[in-house]
Amino acid sequence: MLLKSDSWQQGAQDPKAFSKTILKSTINDEDKYQIGLTKIFLRAGMLAYLESRRLDRLNALATVIQKNFKRTMQRRKYLRLRDASIRIQTWWRGIMARKMLLELKKEAAVGRLQRAARMYIQRSRFLAVHNAVTGLQAGKNTQPTVFTPLLTRNTSY
Repeated sequence: MLLKSDSWQQGAQDPKAFSKTILKSTINDEDKYQIGLTKIFLRAGMLAYLESRRLDRLNALATVIQKNFKRTMQRRKYLRLRDASIRIQTWWRGIMARKMLLELKKEAAVGRLQRAARMYIQRSRFLAVHNAVTGLQAGKNTQPTVFTPLLTRNTSY
């Protein structure tokens, strides 16, 4: 924990050299420790110092693990919320599209009705004039019928 993982292979092959490497990287003063044949002798307070360094490193690693776990959980929560909002937006856009389609259908129906009414009025006027002209040409002396349209149109523009 006190060294990077790339130097751990050395510890498996030569534990004494590995212990020296750990001590040199953590304790700067060589008077604070001495390496024997089978043991490492530490001066007063050095064991506590090494334990505190180990605990600091463990706390730092635990913080990294917790941070990544929290990040993963928040990311999942965000993705669920994003998916839910996309579904709601899709649902609402479908409602709005159906409403717009209904309005377009109503406008088209109104246009067809208006066109049919204007056609009926114009056709009635035309037939009244046509019948009057045909009657005059045929020699009939009849009064032309006065046409009163169902819908009056403003032609003053």
